[in-house]
Amino acid sequence: VTRATELGNRPRLDDFEEEDLSLDCTEVLNKLDKGSVEAGEDGAFPDVLLTHLLLIVQGRPFPLSILAKQALDELFVYTADARPLSIESISSKIKLLAQRKPYLSGKPPAIPLEKSTPISKLDCFENAEECHMWRWELVSIDLLPQKESAKVKKARTIRKKLQGHHKATINLITAVDKAMAWIRNNASKSPSTLIAGEKLVAKVSEMEEKVLKFEREEEKARLLKEAKLQKQKLKANELADKQREKDTEKKRRDEEKAAKKLETAKEREEAKRKKDEEKELEKTKKKQELEELENKRKARMMSFFQKGSAKKKPKVASRSVTKAVPKDDVPSFDVDAFRKLIDSKDDHICSKPFAKLSPRSKSSRRRRTAKVRVSVFVTVLSENAFAPQPYDEERTIVVPNRYKFLGFHEDVRPPYRGTWSKSSTLVTGRRPFMKDTRYLDYDNDSEEEWEEGDDDEGEDLQDGDGNYDGV
Repeated sequence: VTRATELGNRPRLDDFEEEDLSLDCTEVLNKLDKGSVEAGEDGAFPDVLLTHLLLIVQGRPFPLSILAKQALDELFVYTADARPLSIESISSKIKLLAQRKPYLSGKPPAIPLEKSTPISKLDCFENAEECHMWRWELVSIDLLPQKESAKVKKARTIRKKLQGHHKATINLITAVDKAMAWIRNNASKSPSTLIAGEKLVAKVSEMEEKVLKFEREEEKARLLKEAKLQKQKLKANELADKQREKDTEKKRRDEEKAAKKLETAKEREEAKRKKDEEKELEKTKKKQELEELENKRKARMMSFFQKGSAKKKPKVASRSVTKAVPKDDVPSFDVDAFRKLIDSKDDHICSKPFAKLSPRSKSSRRRRTAKVRVSVFVTVLSENAFAPQPYDEERTIVVPNRYKFLGFHEDVRPPYRGTWSKSSTLVTGRRPFMKDTRYLDYDNDSEEEWEEGDDDEGEDLQDGDGNYDGV
């Protein structure tokens, strides 16, 4: 009896699977505008809304009056006001297309051999007792969309299994009650009575086997469901472990990448620091070299004002010098007297130091350049048409002599005698100590490379006629 009661209450549990049809699957209804459908002239239900009505009816447990009211509420927005739908037309259409079936035979009898109310005496359309498990079933599920038909078939199979299980349980209860009544009422054990008792016991065994058959199937389904859930749980755990491993590996890679990036940044910073140190060192070195050159230049300038000079090698006469000047004949420069004269304020300064110049000083300020005669060949175009044309004519021209004589008293090598035709915009009379690196290399001291006898050797540029090559 307890088992039968449990089976009767199962449809009300949440784990009982039944069809849950979607009303949005009807494409025809989705395309309809509100208020565009009209009922027939005699109030007949329109065929356009037929599929939607079937979805509302299938599998519902409500009585006909309540179900018709729900269908009217669902379809009212699509009907026109001129010919609206009525509950009577909807109820008639539901009776034609569906049948309300009781899947359970009611409550089990509380008193042995008590008979339950026959189904034929119940109102199949309006009975609302949950112990009978009323469900509306369509006469043909082919009228439904294909996707919803599969759901209906599965739900009907589940309901039929529950119906058979519940019916077998009720029959078992009835057979047990009959067997117990036979045992109480038949104390004498005559042969005919024993045969009737054996039949009752066999009936109980038969009904019990049917109940066990459903119980086995139910237990099998339960075990398969639990195994499936366990398998899904294991799979979910495996996926979680894999995801955890992936996250751990990703975290490790990110940490390695961050460490590598930090190390690269440190190496880059260290390289930059070393580069800056090298630049600073090079800058300091250049500064020191410039200071050394400046000190050397200052020392060279101060050597002009020192009393006496360092011991130097005797100068060697060159071809351009006719007579070498002995070192002893060079008058020494009195540096102390020169500095004393500079330090004095009024003794040597006058308002106009160059106001009166002597004729000799004036003549010395003039530009004096010796003139030299040079033989050249000039191309001449003759005016006589019969003379050879053109021809080269030798002429003698006079040009200024640009020879320079550069000699310093502290140099060992002989003075330089030659030409210098370059002009500088940096070295001027106002800036005599500027450096013009376009023409001169101030860091190269040619005197250090000179050895005695270098100027004596040379190549004779005169040809047999006494002329210079290239003139």
